[in-house]
Amino acid sequence: MTEEEIRKRYQIPKAALAVYDNQVRTLFNGGGMGDREYDDRDVERIGMVMTYRRMGFEDGEIGTFFRLEQEGEATREQRLHMLRKHRLRILDEIHKREKILGELDFLRHELVGAADRQ
Repeated sequence: MTEEEIRKRYQIPKAALAVYDNQVRTLFNGGGMGDREYDDRDVERIGMVMTYRRMGFEDGEIGTFFRLEQEGEATREQRLHMLRKHRLRILDEIHKREKILGELDFLRHELVGAADRQ
C-alpha cells in the first residue's frame, strides 16, 4: 500500500505517518525506507503511533518506546515508567479541569440563585 492509499483508507494524518517513518519504521526495516510501501504490520504500528500521540507522547518518546519494546522484556520497567509518567500528567490535567468545572458550576449556581431571587 502506498503512502496516499494508507492515509486515505485509514484516515491517518500526515504528521502521524511522518513520525512513524522517522521514529519507528527504520527500527523494523533496517533503516531503509524504500518506496514507502506499507503492509499490515505497518498499519498496526501506525495505529500505535497515533495512540501514543493522543496520550501526549513527544515524537522522540514514541521512537524510544518502540525501540525499548523491540528490545524485549529487559526494558519492561523503562516502558512502565514512561507510561506511568504520562498517566500522572494526564491525571494532573484532569484535576485541573475538574477544578475549573467546579468554578463554572459555582458561577452557574450563583446566576440561577440570582434569577430566583428576582
